Amino acid sequence: MSSAYEPDHAADDLGVASALRILVVDADDRTRESVVGILGIRHRFDVVGSAGHVAEAVDLATAHRPQVVVLDPRLPEVSDGMALIRRLRQLDAEVAILAVGWSPDLEHEALGAGADGFVRKTFKPGDLSSAIARCMDRRVAADVDRIEAAQEDIARVKGEPGLTLVDSIEQAAPVARASASPTPSPEPTLRPVPARGAGLIL
Repeated sequence: MSSAYEPDHAADDLGVASALRILVVDADDRTRESVVGILGIRHRFDVVGSAGHVAEAVDLATAHRPQVVVLDPRLPEVSDGMALIRRLRQLDAEVAILAVGWSPDLEHEALGAGADGFVRKTFKPGDLSSAIARCMDRRVAADVDRIEAAQEDIARVKGEPGLTLVDSIEQAAPVARASASPTPSPEPTLRPVPARGAGLIL
């Protein structure tokens, strides 16, 4: 019997549209159901599905595009879980991944594979919510870093590192004024000015 779970959103609260979409992945049925239950109590979270196997998790992630994936990397082998973290990151670079487990070694390995955070399985409901929030903060910071890096690349291509181009009205040159033809109207030209930031509103 498949362990994948896809909720019926027809009966969801009206506030679910603004809630974080979360996918839960854990090989243990009871633990998975417990995590889904904890997240379901809070209106900030919308559990879009749960799975106990890698293939199911990939299918659900592809279908529902969750914003957060909460997973225990032991699926059943840790190597499978680490491969899943990397696969999820390939599917969606913006997804926040929270690994759940017991040992510091597992935490180190999960973070190295691309997880945004780690929480011990002794967590309380509030601990899980806080860990999810920290993962989201880290993912937003990573997005800002990518935007700034892209802007720097664009500036380098234009040959003006750290500068942006704006319109400026320049007066006609004296030579142009002395021309026999009618005096042309001032033409807008471009001049570099210091950039004032990314302009990203979070």
